[in-house]
Amino acid sequence: MAAHRRQRGPLAVQRPFYPEGDVCHLYLLHPPGGVVGGDELDIRVRAAPGARALVTSPGAAKFYRSAGAAAAVVQTLSVGAGATVEWLPQESIAFPGPGSAR
Repeated sequence: MAAHRRQRGPLAVQRPFYPEGDVCHLYLLHPPGGVVGGDELDIRVRAAPGARALVTSPGAAKFYRSAGAAAAVVQTLSVGAGATVEWLPQESIAFPGPGSAR
């Protein structure tokens, strides 16, 4: 069971569901549809001892070029004794800047 969810900004965790019975499925949602200069996404998953979870996203993460500001995505997973976390986000797509080879 997901005990705590905290959100600041548009990155959110969908309501937990249990299609396999005892494995908690969580979807990470980022409604803006992409990461741009100045964005900072900090994803922290902490599984208590014995917990079972699958964490994923509904679509690819898109990273867009920036005129200067950097973007950051930090992902931290902490897994307690005997716990299982399946970390299965969709792929990431980086869009190159002007003049880049495609």
